[in-house]
Amino acid sequence: MDAVTRSRFVDHLRSAAETVGKGVSSGRAAGTVRGWEKWLDFTTELGLDPFLEAFEDKIPILQVFIHRVRTGELAANGDPIRARSAEDYLRAVAQTFLTVGADDPRYTSIGKIDFRITRMIAAWKKEDPPAQRVKPVPIQVIRRIAFIAERLPPTAHTLLAASDMIIVAFFFLLRPGEYTDSTSSDTTPFRYCDVQLMIGCIRLNIMTCPLDKLLQATSVCLTFTTQKNGVEKKVIRKGR
Repeated sequence: MDAVTRSRFVDHLRSAAETVGKGVSSGRAAGTVRGWEKWLDFTTELGLDPFLEAFEDKIPILQVFIHRVRTGELAANGDPIRARSAEDYLRAVAQTFLTVGADDPRYTSIGKIDFRITRMIAAWKKEDPPAQRVKPVPIQVIRRIAFIAERLPPTAHTLLAASDMIIVAFFFLLRPGEYTDSTSSDTTPFRYCDVQLMIGCIRLNIMTCPLDKLLQATSVCLTFTTQKNGVEKKVIRKGR
């Protein structure tokens, strides 16, 4: 190619690669990069080409890699990790192979992950302790908070505000962290202009309206402005 054509092609290829990276959450994309960096450390130490082009059977190299990841030697924080996390590291390596047009090194000629890899992962999963599940907050807790709040003195402003926020988070915002974090989340945070308070059919200006008026609100509305279909969605709750 001439210089101009080559430059345009490289720019567009770089943009395409960046778009591929945006196809998953920022956390998963960062995990893929981290996994490949550990693979580069591993192959560099052994003096190997990271794409293992000289090896007909790449599985033994992959086995040693995930073993070192599992034991913590190549894990990001240096501690032993669970089988599923070790599997993620290996998947990151495989996906990087695929991004440059190479075959997935985990797979056999019949399109299945090599049994040596699957058996290692299966054995580690048996060794791992059960996952520590976080139980959802039962509705009885919310009812108890509301019961206590109704009996607090009017001067307990902090406790009353806390009870209101807990109830709003439980019934309304669903996953509030995703809509209040503008740095690490892939979602778009809510803004003041997305919130509406109403008295009947009259919309209040929440930035300038006196407190006594805000307390008279009969409904509240959140507007989702970033729907994938381009149509705004409103979620309304009536009553107090």
